Amino acid sequence: MFTISGYKFPSSLFVTSEHMYFLPIEKTDNAEDQYFLCGLDDYIQQNIGLVQYIHFSEKRPETFREGTTIFSIETEKWTGFFIAPFTLQVVKRNTALLEKPTLINEDCYGKGWVVQVNLTPDTENKLTSLFYKENLVVWLEKEIAAEKGDKLDVS
Repeated sequence: MFTISGYKFPSSLFVTSEHMYFLPIEKTDNAEDQYFLCGLDDYIQQNIGLVQYIHFSEKRPETFREGTTIFSIETEKWTGFFIAPFTLQVVKRNTALLEKPTLINEDCYGKGWVVQVNLTPDTENKLTSLFYKENLVVWLEKEIAAEKGDKLDVS
């Protein structure tokens, strides 16, 4: 886990420019496919306010092509649509969020994950298009500095 200006990020996190994260779930010995938890990163969940409502796409089957909406989030002051950055399959939804959407604010990388997705070996290489480790730090530093106009603390 690392922290940038008070925002926390697991070291294995991949992040889109819309702040949707992909957090790898450990593969089982026989698994060819890679599974990830997806949700809102700490930066966005702290800045949008308390999540009041989540809407999961009703799309069936749950294979989402690049550019399609996977889920949307509403707060008192904001509505956001989270778009598939590449083709993926949603294998599980966190239905606990329907009753308590503030889990996203309370524990965004734990109980507040939104969907679990499957990436097949042919789509795993698309992760390189997301922000990860050093390039995540550089990108987020610039984003926070542009928004706040001040020097950042990276630890």
